[in-house]
Amino acid sequence: MSVENDDLEDGLEYSFDASEDEGVAIKSDGVGEGEAEGGQGDDVVEETNETKPSKIESDGGKKRKTHEKDKLKAKKRQRLEYDVAEKRKLATETPDVIAERLATKVKSQNSDLSSLELAELYVNKSFIQNTGDWGEKRSLVNLPKFLENYIEDSVLARIPSKQKKDKKKSKKSKKKKNGGDGRFFAVILSMSAIRACDVHRATRSMEAGSLKLISKNKMKDDIKNLRSTDMRILAATPGRLLRILEGEESPLKESEIKAVICDCYMDPKMQTVWDSKDTIKTLRKIADGNEHVHIYLY
Repeated sequence: MSVENDDLEDGLEYSFDASEDEGVAIKSDGVGEGEAEGGQGDDVVEETNETKPSKIESDGGKKRKTHEKDKLKAKKRQRLEYDVAEKRKLATETPDVIAERLATKVKSQNSDLSSLELAELYVNKSFIQNTGDWGEKRSLVNLPKFLENYIEDSVLARIPSKQKKDKKKSKKSKKKKNGGDGRFFAVILSMSAIRACDVHRATRSMEAGSLKLISKNKMKDDIKNLRSTDMRILAATPGRLLRILEGEESPLKESEIKAVICDCYMDPKMQTVWDSKDTIKTLRKIADGNEHVHIYLY
């Protein structure tokens, strides 16, 4: 400790420790505070570093999910394109392949049935006719030409006018009322009433003539028309034809149907006549009652 002179001349003595440690202490305190502040900063950096990996992982997870969704969509699109291609070329396949595809369709539509029950719905390949050699487009415009090329003339021939007059003069037996007069029909099955109407318009100008059988008609009108018609082409939906055949006093017999043409037209929703359960049931109903029926795909 040192004593300094009284420069103020106030009679008081002033003493102090001239220690340089104070500066060091102050410096030390400053460093300590800095370290404390620096420590807090380091903690913030560490917390930020801890949160960054989780964000990256989150972004990576989202990317993986998006990638998986894109892959799933691509697979669905490929599957859809494959199914569409298979539906379009079904009509050109051999009877063996067609029968196999129809059997697969039956299984998918009736997953609750047993093997024995499914066997009752399968269409035997012996009924299916090969039309793979048809080189023209399978359109409504070419449909009459297709029928004339594959269907027997005896099926498409209408009753001559003289024979019709003789029939009117003769007494009509019950068998004749029910359609048992030796007439034959070619049935064209379409997926909807609208399509059946299109088929009817495309074939009504043929010599064989065309009669449409759809659900929009009154059943009694269809029954009446079938009893007296001389048309030889029936443009029908599977459901309506099946109801007529299952009727107790049906004017149409399975034995009168010599040919069934399955219209494989595909609508904008990628649906065809085979997407209706009634199609296979109708074919089996006809085949069970007529072992000589021929089935064509168009």
